[in-house]
Amino acid sequence: MPEYDATVRYLPVEGFPGYLVGSDGTLWRRVSGAWREIRASADNRGYRVASVLRPGRPRISKHLHSLVLTAFVGPRPPGMQCRHLDGDPRNCALDNLAWGTPKENGADKLAHRKHAFGQRNGGAKLSEAGVLEVGRMIRDGVPRRDILRRFGIGHTAYYRIAHRTHWKHLSIPLKPQLEVDRGFEVIREQVLAGGYQRRPVPGV
Repeated sequence: MPEYDATVRYLPVEGFPGYLVGSDGTLWRRVSGAWREIRASADNRGYRVASVLRPGRPRISKHLHSLVLTAFVGPRPPGMQCRHLDGDPRNCALDNLAWGTPKENGADKLAHRKHAFGQRNGGAKLSEAGVLEVGRMIRDGVPRRDILRRFGIGHTAYYRIAHRTHWKHLSIPLKPQLEVDRGFEVIREQVLAGGYQRRPVPGV
């Protein structure tokens, strides 16, 4: 099994021997007797995809949300789509996914544009101080299961804080690599908004 985490369930990936998918949206492959996490990348719409192998067949790419739902809920019903309940296509935790009709998926997208974020959201479980404390614990390497247990939050809330997809008005402390990733994200947002200007290089 992958690294033990009592808050995560793991199930085999149907049709792909040697793979497991976690309820936290992770994908694992058994290599030389050890389980290794498969890093997913984003497609041109922001959905996470992973490259998987089957014996005697070419490598193919599969959407991670589809692997999670198929393993834990069942095959995609005819005409259904995958719903990302928080509007973030990168968040493939089981508690953030559901099969739904195209109409439901479209309604989700409309609702996400109108959603209130942060402490003003009546459904928020954490205060701003709690979010900052979670961020500090993530930065300091506290195990995820300990953070979830202490604050009573799920994998979706953890993901939102770790990747700063919500609570963007707070200066959440992040791991160095996440800080770099967030820096590029901020620049991209400024470029798209037409407000980013390169600083002149001295001597050039």
